[in-house]
Amino acid sequence: MAKIRVYELAKKLNLTNKAFLKKLKDMKIAAKSHMSSLEEDIVDKIKQKMFGKKNKQDEVKIKSN
Repeated sequence: MAKIRVYELAKKLNLTNKAFLKKLKDMKIAAKSHMSSLEEDIVDKIKQKMFGKKNKQDEVKIKSN
């Protein structure tokens, strides 16, 4: 499984490191600093809590010609 740093995910979510660490603390996810690593399953859990659940059916990609 791939790991991602807290600061990288914060940047993708357009949040400051400090604000993102506070959100992680509120979600009871352990991260000591912006350099902490997050497992892929934890990242999915964070995204679901922040943006709601995503169905696999909604992720249909259409190729343009």
